[in-house]
Amino acid sequence: MPGSVCPQCGALLQGDRPRFCDQCGHNLLDPAPKTDDVPQPAVSAAPETERAGDALQESSADTQASAGLGGKPNEPDAKAPPPTAITEQRTKTVVSSEPGRKDHPDKRKESTSRGLALSINMNQFYMAGFSGVLDLKLENLSQTGFDLLEVEVAGNLLNRAECWACALDACDHVHKRHPAQPPDPGVKMVTFRVNAQQGDSVYSYWAEGDLLVFENTQNLHEVKLQADNMVNVSAGTGKQMGNSVNNNINIMVDQGKIRNVNDLMLEYRKLPPDFQIVPLRFDPRQSKELTQALRHKLEATGAKRLVEPARGSPTDSASLCIKAKDKTTNILLLAKPCVTLGKNRRNDIVTRLAPRSAQNDALSNQMSRDHCRIELRQGGLIVLDEGSVNGTTLDGQKVDAGGRLIQDQTKDLVLGEVLSLSVRYMGGHLPQPCGGYNDAMGDAPGEMWELADPAGPAALLLERAGNLGADDENGCESYCLVYRVAVIGCGEDCAIRICDRGLEPLQAALVHWGGRFFLENLAPAAEVKVNDRKLAGRELIPLSFGDRIQIARLDMQFVQRCQLFVDG
Repeated sequence: MPGSVCPQCGALLQGDRPRFCDQCGHNLLDPAPKTDDVPQPAVSAAPETERAGDALQESSADTQASAGLGGKPNEPDAKAPPPTAITEQRTKTVVSSEPGRKDHPDKRKESTSRGLALSINMNQFYMAGFSGVLDLKLENLSQTGFDLLEVEVAGNLLNRAECWACALDACDHVHKRHPAQPPDPGVKMVTFRVNAQQGDSVYSYWAEGDLLVFENTQNLHEVKLQADNMVNVSAGTGKQMGNSVNNNINIMVDQGKIRNVNDLMLEYRKLPPDFQIVPLRFDPRQSKELTQALRHKLEATGAKRLVEPARGSPTDSASLCIKAKDKTTNILLLAKPCVTLGKNRRNDIVTRLAPRSAQNDALSNQMSRDHCRIELRQGGLIVLDEGSVNGTTLDGQKVDAGGRLIQDQTKDLVLGEVLSLSVRYMGGHLPQPCGGYNDAMGDAPGEMWELADPAGPAALLLERAGNLGADDENGCESYCLVYRVAVIGCGEDCAIRICDRGLEPLQAALVHWGGRFFLENLAPAAEVKVNDRKLAGRELIPLSFGDRIQIARLDMQFVQRCQLFVDG
């Protein structure tokens, strides 16, 4: 073919029967893109017998290619993806970490470790002496967040170790790009170490992959030959990357986008990412050592730990709903410096007798629409009544506009001689497991902590007696005013005291900080769970509406503010 020109770029061809154009890399012998080692599908236009023979030959070649990756047939990494899968319009694909199975979006968790999936972008091109990027993605496909991820990336592609750390919420991901400028061509190994912390446990994983660095050249034909050669001597990610380069070059040439290596490198920057999973392997020994070290550190320092800090519903009022058999218990949580009480629905605590009946309505009418209020002032709580119809008493003493102070000894608050509320005041210094939240939270606590801390009220519980009291078959309702911390347990120092569900004397705490409610586990040996997340000792988690809270045998739900027979 002396004197012939390339039909693709018009360059003069050299030699008698050249296979590729030295200028643009166009395949002169067969318009269909092929590589030396990866079998291609048979041409469908052949006669029936020829198609059967081609299919048999293709099946045998596939098996041989798969055996090169460890002797297992049907290995996903053994066969190059079809050329149409790598275009500017194609969607992201994921390669399974297990042989013989394609990843479906709903099954990706099966090829991950505790929901963690590490992926490398295969649409990258590395050439000796040129700058490139190692493009990574770490995904959490589970419904439980990770408090801390420590990641180390090393290997001769980077010639250094890159370390970073972050928290990772449920169903979220982190994307990292590490600069790479490899000095030498060849198959380069990249190693990964991921330490994932959940609660007081650490799970350690490792992974490795091969990436290809091409020799510095301006000849597309030489790039393709290098890809073919390195595919033969590498496996896993290296083989995937070599096949990807070959397919991308063929497609770009056919589309007339590239004529030389400079064009190729420019076009590679425009390609969409093609992230493919690198299997993470569990390291039990490292996991055990890191977990023991973490637990010793927590025990020695006694420090609080905040988990999943990005979650939580901003609110100053909510309810804890406890359902048992045919009876519902509602604990209304209020974190306000001023709480109003009255029969009108606009009050923080609606004091109507329930359920609605002629008798209950008549009794409710003996209370004013806006009956009284409880105010937090510097270091103390004051009850004020500014002219209700039938008055308010605190331990038998009349309350007027001047107010009366609620103290440790306070027992009863009565509105209009109709509704009696038993009072449990929790104040002064917090119980020993509580406190020390500043370092864990970071944000400012809010106005009430400044007014109440350190000797003022921590919480105030108002329990209805009689109507919607503990023995009312229609339901039970109480009101917990959280100024700093409301302790949950069976002990005398608890604002929310429950004695029949196997709770410890001080088992958990509700903390209102920075406009959100948090739940803390005060007893390291006891079980406290939010949804499916088990809290270790001294751990806090922000609460979101709809959360299920399990404390020993106590099962309740954190929901938006509601009152029995008033809301819904």
